Amino acid sequence: MLAPSTSTRPTGMALLLGLFLALGLVFRAGWLDASVLWHDEVATRIFASGFTPDVWREHLFTGEVFSVQEVLRFQTYDASRSLSETVWGLVTDDPQHPPLYYILMRLWAGLFGVSVAALRTPSVLASIALVPAMYWLAHELYSDERISRAAAVLTAVSPFFVLYAQEAREYALWSLLIVLSTAALLQAWRSGRWATYTLLCTLSLYTSFSSVAFLAAHGGAMLWRARDRGWRDLVPGVVSLGITGTLFLPWAIALWRNFEAFQVSMRWSKEIIIPTSSLLRIVGHNASRTVVDLGPELDSPAAWTAMFAAVALFAGALVHHLRSAPPRSRVLLALLIAIPIGLMLVPDLLFGGIRSVSARYMTPAWIGFLLLTAAWLATDAKRRGVFWVVVLAGTLSCLNNLGRDAVWSKGVSMSLPAISAAVEGSPSPLIIGDNERTHPGNLMALAARLPADAHMQFLTIEMGDTYRIPPGHGSVFIFGSIPQFRERLAKVENVDVTLVVEDLHVQFWKVTPRE
Repeated sequence: MLAPSTSTRPTGMALLLGLFLALGLVFRAGWLDASVLWHDEVATRIFASGFTPDVWREHLFTGEVFSVQEVLRFQTYDASRSLSETVWGLVTDDPQHPPLYYILMRLWAGLFGVSVAALRTPSVLASIALVPAMYWLAHELYSDERISRAAAVLTAVSPFFVLYAQEAREYALWSLLIVLSTAALLQAWRSGRWATYTLLCTLSLYTSFSSVAFLAAHGGAMLWRARDRGWRDLVPGVVSLGITGTLFLPWAIALWRNFEAFQVSMRWSKEIIIPTSSLLRIVGHNASRTVVDLGPELDSPAAWTAMFAAVALFAGALVHHLRSAPPRSRVLLALLIAIPIGLMLVPDLLFGGIRSVSARYMTPAWIGFLLLTAAWLATDAKRRGVFWVVVLAGTLSCLNNLGRDAVWSKGVSMSLPAISAAVEGSPSPLIIGDNERTHPGNLMALAARLPADAHMQFLTIEMGDTYRIPPGHGSVFIFGSIPQFRERLAKVENVDVTLVVEDLHVQFWKVTPRE
């Protein structure tokens, strides 16, 4: 399909493919600082600056009024703080995040600073490398140049992978390591050399605990392969994974010793319950974002149609794969999709929770879907039109997201641009916030968007019982807060508390004196 036989078409086809690959580069590297630096990214900035959660929270959540500059001190690179402090802060306060990415970011910040563009550049580079890595993986799976090129192009203009290319978190690096590890497994099966695979798997685990899902898929594929080749064939892979597990043991022990902190940080995924229909809708929507993205919600017939079309495309590609894929890829890709989705979705369906609503944790499955789609559409001239429709849908989706100040991947911080706009122009504003759930991280993210004359006051929930608004501020705003706090404040201070900005995660109120 992607390599016509006529003498005049190959050059034109190559140019067309090159155009979309170039667009993928532009989508990743352009307008790096346009979108809001959100809750999770500001945690990266703080770690990269050399601070840890216990340090800045202990300093700020005192009830004292701070200038924005004083708050931003914890988002400014401090050369006097050691790399070991960064690692120890992860161990004690954020153990669900292994240290590789944050060590790299600390070192990177020492060279290039902690501006938004600087923080996001490592993810851009990892995501650019993802495109040729997908070419390699497709080649290892199918040994078909048409499929390899199609996989690279689909990855280049995938809305999901483009958005995470511009996020200062570990997910772009993790995506790259998933693809490289899987390709290295296939290469090891051919060559018998396992060192590269072992190294890449270890790096993957030290980047994300969720690597367990795709490593389980690898293990399942090893078992399936050994059924035909004999159980001795299983030994090298088992030894490789065993070495990986041994090398990861220090961090696994650290997680076990600080398991309470891990449970606290992940409590949201179990405690929030949504209807099964909503859960399945969100998972389907997230899957479709690998090829088309029409916004954060399914709020129009076009968005629903796009989602159903994408899911139908993946289903057709999966059926084609199970029927006709080479033995080396058939089980491997099926497990790469099934295990990550199953590990997240099944517990939600059985016990409740929203583990499966975060699209980034099922990245191995989205990689699998792109590979299946490339294999199905690239090998039959009758499906040529569908391939280019998918490429165009991804391209238009990326164009639609390009330069936006808030996109769906910004999660709990999507409304921060609206909040900062509401504060802008207010004389000497004071923003009051508490330490409930995601409020601390959002307050730190908001600080970077506030005017220079703004002040902030960080309260614990307990402080709300006796709180009085400090004098000397022209405008007063409240970020979040529990209803009892606002009701008491209105009564004691004789003020009105008016809702200004609201979404599923954030409420922002303005305090005005009564006449």
